[in-house]
Amino acid sequence: MRIRVRSLLCTGLLLLLSMAYAFASASILKVQISPVTASIQKIRFQTGTIPDKGWKSIPSSGSLLQLEDFDGETEFLFVQQAETEGAWGDLYAYQYDNTKKAWSLVAFPPKGPVRFHIKASSGPVQMLRYQHGSEPGRSWVVSDDPASALLIEEFDSANEFLFVQQTENNDDWGTMFTYQYDYLQKSWSLYTPKPESRHPSNQSFDVKAYGLVPSGCSSDFYSYLLGGAFQANISLGKLLGYTSLTFSKGPPKSDWVKSQQALGMAVGIGYPLPLSEKVGLIPELGYGVIFHFLDADSDKDGTYGFEFFVDQQIRLALYITYEMSQRYTLFIAPLGVLFFEKSDFGLMYGCQAGLRITL
Repeated sequence: MRIRVRSLLCTGLLLLLSMAYAFASASILKVQISPVTASIQKIRFQTGTIPDKGWKSIPSSGSLLQLEDFDGETEFLFVQQAETEGAWGDLYAYQYDNTKKAWSLVAFPPKGPVRFHIKASSGPVQMLRYQHGSEPGRSWVVSDDPASALLIEEFDSANEFLFVQQTENNDDWGTMFTYQYDYLQKSWSLYTPKPESRHPSNQSFDVKAYGLVPSGCSSDFYSYLLGGAFQANISLGKLLGYTSLTFSKGPPKSDWVKSQQALGMAVGIGYPLPLSEKVGLIPELGYGVIFHFLDADSDKDGTYGFEFFVDQQIRLALYITYEMSQRYTLFIAPLGVLFFEKSDFGLMYGCQAGLRITL
């Protein structure tokens, strides 16, 4: 069992208990417990050699406790505080020094002697060797009597493990096993490291294709548009920022335009909304520009040539995502593009689909 100590809370509790008004009178010890911060909602305590009794609650504003028959030599005062209704903070253990008349924070579980008996994993075991610590080193203790119970005089069950190897031929040592000791249950168990959780990356990029149908004034020029896009994403806390580059082309609808294509650039933000473990929604809003490249006869004098103009654009999309793995996510999204000309505006709507790759 490991105890995580947060330095701020630990220091606060220690100062409060050290400054407590405490004295012994007819086997009654008094101590003032106060909240470490104004946000504390609950406080509880118990005394004993281990925290295996029922907890007693006190007001979140603190209270003067009277501990009857408290043995400062062998017993601890266990305290927990909570800032929310559902989660208790770390467990802290304190001991009272009758000489100094003061409380002090102590390590819990305390170091002490422990016994263990290793059974043979397979076949006749000739010898075993063991050591204890936070990780295995080179200082092994060898026992040629693997059936006997062994003793470790000073074992820190909060921070140490027991490492064991066995041999059947007095030559090659077998697999190393790691055990941890439960101080409260007084029992050993095989330790299996928890797999490290993969922190989601804050960077990804999209590769996608899309189709748009013009509406309003833009429908006089284009029948439809097909295109592709590359989009780079980065996490901005709860939001998702992006920058995109798009290319589109479609058959012209006007007689004075032979061909047209457009290059667009935009920046924007999205707000991921998970619906389940794998499915989510991401509404997106972006702003940018569209560069139009045409082979056209805008003067209508029968001469076609290269023409170029720029429009501002606002892009709206609603991503529907499906996470295939931690790296790859499929998506499909309704898409709308509003672009502005000098005296008018155009609207295009359609759909896009593609693959998001997390870096």
